[in-house]
Amino acid sequence: MNTKLLLRTSLAVALIALGAQIKLPSPIAGYFTLQLPAVIIISCVLGKKYGPLSVGIYILGGLLGIPWFAGGGGLAYVLKPTFGFLLGFIALSYLTGMGQEKKHTWLYALLGTFLVWLIGMLYLTSINVYYLGVDMSYMSGIMAIFSLDLVFDFVLTLTAVTIGKRVESALELI
Repeated sequence: MNTKLLLRTSLAVALIALGAQIKLPSPIAGYFTLQLPAVIIISCVLGKKYGPLSVGIYILGGLLGIPWFAGGGGLAYVLKPTFGFLLGFIALSYLTGMGQEKKHTWLYALLGTFLVWLIGMLYLTSINVYYLGVDMSYMSGIMAIFSLDLVFDFVLTLTAVTIGKRVESALELI
C-alpha cells in the first residue's frame, strides 16, 4: 500500500467515524447517522477493494473499544440491534466501488443501500427476538425496510454518489 492510499484509507475511517456522531431522528431505526453517505463517498474514491477495507477497519476499531460507533464501542456492540447496519456497510462499500468501476455508481449504490437495510433489519429482528426477547416477526422487520426511512436513505445515497464522484474527480488532479 503506498503512502497516498494509506492516507486516504485513514481519512476514510475518520470520515465514517465522524458521520456516526451526526444523528438524525428516525421512526424505524431510532436515528439516522451520516455514516451511509460517508461510506458511499469513500467508496467512490477508494473503490471496491479499499472502501470495504476502510469500513472493516472502522468496525474492527469500534469492536476493540474505540467509542466511535453512534452508540459507543466495544465487543458487546455486536449485541446491539443496529449492529447489522454496520455489517451492511461492507456490502454497500463493495457495491459502490464496483459501480464506480463499471460507470453505474448510482445503481450499485442504491442496491447497496437496500442491502444495508435488508442486513440491518434481519439482524435487528434476530437480536430483538433471540437476545432481547421481543415479540417480533421477521416479516415485520422486512416490511419496515419499505418505509419512509429507506426513501430518505435513497435520497442520501444519490446525493452521496454525486459528491463522491466529484471528490474522486478532484483527487485525480492531485
